[in-house]
Amino acid sequence: MNFGKLPNELKYKIIEYLPHDTLKDLYDILPTSSGWKSLLASRLYSHISISNENPMENADAYRISFKELEQLACGEIDAQVQRLDFETYLGTAVFNKYLNMLTRLYSDFIANIPQITFKGYHSYLDKLLPETLRNNMTELTLNIALSTFSTEHDPLPPKLEVLRFWGRESTAKLKLIPKSLRSISVDDVDIDILFPSEFDDHGSFVRDMSKTFPEPLTSLSLTDYYKIRHKTFTDKLTFLCIRDCYFGLSEIVNTTWPRSLKELRLEQLYIENLTGVVFPPSLDILSLEDCGIESFKGAVFPELLQSLDISLNPFKDLDGVIFPNLKKLEFRNQDLVTLSGARFPWTLESLAGTFKGYESNEMDLLQNLRKLSGRVDNENFTFPSQVEELDLVLGEDVNYSKLLFPKTIKNLSLKGGKSSNFDWKLPLLEELRLEDFHGPVQVPHTVTMLMLKSEYHDPDGLTLHEGIRHLVLSCQLTQYPLSLRELEFWDFTSKSLNLDLPNLRKLKIRAISNQVILPSFPPKLRFIDGSFDNATMERFYSLQG
Repeated sequence: MNFGKLPNELKYKIIEYLPHDTLKDLYDILPTSSGWKSLLASRLYSHISISNENPMENADAYRISFKELEQLACGEIDAQVQRLDFETYLGTAVFNKYLNMLTRLYSDFIANIPQITFKGYHSYLDKLLPETLRNNMTELTLNIALSTFSTEHDPLPPKLEVLRFWGRESTAKLKLIPKSLRSISVDDVDIDILFPSEFDDHGSFVRDMSKTFPEPLTSLSLTDYYKIRHKTFTDKLTFLCIRDCYFGLSEIVNTTWPRSLKELRLEQLYIENLTGVVFPPSLDILSLEDCGIESFKGAVFPELLQSLDISLNPFKDLDGVIFPNLKKLEFRNQDLVTLSGARFPWTLESLAGTFKGYESNEMDLLQNLRKLSGRVDNENFTFPSQVEELDLVLGEDVNYSKLLFPKTIKNLSLKGGKSSNFDWKLPLLEELRLEDFHGPVQVPHTVTMLMLKSEYHDPDGLTLHEGIRHLVLSCQLTQYPLSLRELEFWDFTSKSLNLDLPNLRKLKIRAISNQVILPSFPPKLRFIDGSFDNATMERFYSLQG
């Protein structure tokens, strides 16, 4: 097939499904004259991120290097950037130095990007993004720990839609709110907000939030000690989270819920029971995690509910609980005595819980189940025959070789238990994660993502095949697959690391106490993160720029 002759619409459909690294490889090898190159650039650089944090956190954004930012700004890379995400925190002086330089050198380029977001310490916002570059900022996530943020001194961007604050012993004073604001999230911050006259309800609310919230808001999240009484929320609200607040059963019963509410999270509250509680009928997602609820018998859940989380509540069983036709159910609970009598809806696609006393053969009745998570202490546990993803905590005496995994498994995560050199007989397995296990490991040749984290694991004799692209370890190996693109070390103890990996793009190291020296860099390495010494970071960013 000649891809060059395909219609552009079909080309776009194809490249939509390609990961960023693959797009970048294709972009680098294509000649400048290729029509494909401009198509790849438009996909790759439409949503970009400059971050010294975990690059996997936002899979939608392509994490660019400083060199690529410079090439975009100078026009060497012909692409229209639609969104730019900044993310930076403490302990990254070298990163901030280069970022500060680039934002000032290419301020005109950044000012013309339609959407800009920032996540990090409030004090870095001024250093990295002067006020002139904030006109197109749509999302702001600030850590204001041990400080005061006031819009009298730091005006909010005029097009801001999402605002998040967090940080202990801090205060936020918001006197000028842009009309574009749609989402507020407050976590452990003393906050004083004065809404402008454009809002239907003006006034202020502080720790005791007893006034009506402003009409334009569609998302609201409040965490840690807020006192919310007899609340009437705007009908435009679609997401509401109240966590670790003074908001008990009487407040829940007397609350007028928004008719448009789709997701409600009532977490770490003291409710005890659901007597008299009527949830909004429009809900798709409901979380009642860690609310001290001793029984769900008699609870009436919305008929259209798709996802329910009742984890960390002290109920003993689920006998007699009537669930709607859920797609996802979570009930992780150490207090659970037995699941005998539990009746799960046949519509479930994802189930996470503690399977004590449950007749596991009944799971085969759940024909739609694709993901199963929870604790298993019995080697005779029968897994659903069609499940594709397992995430299990195992008893220390459970041997992997004794478990009868279904051949449909694609992703397998096991914590605890015993391993041995045996044939997994899982022809579709792509991702394998093993933690806190004992014994040797034989890695299936189909695996492309592998995690081995255990202080009990001896890597001697471990052989890894070519084809593994992402590897996470808690120990060093004598030899690594040349196919590796991402490598992570946890509990690293060495002072230096030499890697001869021609395809490695990302390297992350979490050392126990020391800073790691990297004498040389693999030729395609684009991102490093973790416990590196300043000299290594300085050399790396110098090469990037």
